Amino acid sequence: MFWKFIEIIVRILYFRRFYKAKKIGAAGDLLANGKPEAALKLLEKHGNSMHESLLPLFAFTQGKVLEALGRIDEAEKAYQAVVLTSPSNSRADFELALIAGKRFDFVECRKWLNRAIDKEDEVIKERATDVLNLLDSIENGTRETEFKNRAEELSKRKVTPEDLEIGFPPSLEVIKKWLESDKEDAVKSIDEIALLFGQAEVANGGKWKIALAIDDTVVIKKDSSQYHPFKEAASILGLE
Repeated sequence: MFWKFIEIIVRILYFRRFYKAKKIGAAGDLLANGKPEAALKLLEKHGNSMHESLLPLFAFTQGKVLEALGRIDEAEKAYQAVVLTSPSNSRADFELALIAGKRFDFVECRKWLNRAIDKEDEVIKERATDVLNLLDSIENGTRETEFKNRAEELSKRKVTPEDLEIGFPPSLEVIKKWLESDKEDAVKSIDEIALLFGQAEVANGGKWKIALAIDDTVVIKKDSSQYHPFKEAASILGLE
């Protein structure tokens, strides 16, 4: 009878752990389907009394959800919880590197990337190495030269039925005609359009402040204010 009782207790414990794991997976599915608010509610509902073996998965999923909601400081704390509960987990290191990169803290970014590379996950090693190479290109000026060349190439492109070039500085009138004649092509070129806007500000005395993600990149204008070329490009293309 005693051992039967123990067996029942063990089954209950494993059922609870399996049930919690399923809920974490369900939250991940909600996030993947563009429902971060619902995902967070589900995690908050089932986050109490989490078995220690599930804590890294729970915290990592929570971090991704919070990041999707723009709650970056909270997401960072969630990833740090993964580092504490699962030191061998390189995915949390990689996410912390990206957060540091978004803040232009490239020293901290490198630290987390190197931690990730030192671990076993080959996929994360490759991704971390790619980001390190990108950091190198930002810091040695290669990325800025690339931006300049891409902007120049677009400025000379004929984008309307009348074979009008966008020009430099870019002509908003030509870009609007491009949108009217081939919106799909214009939208696909949002990065190049943004780089052209940004390069025009640089030519006017500004300076690129290049982020890991191209759409987080800004230009610091002569008056020290920030200009967001990718937000402007998105607005002109009707994507905001």
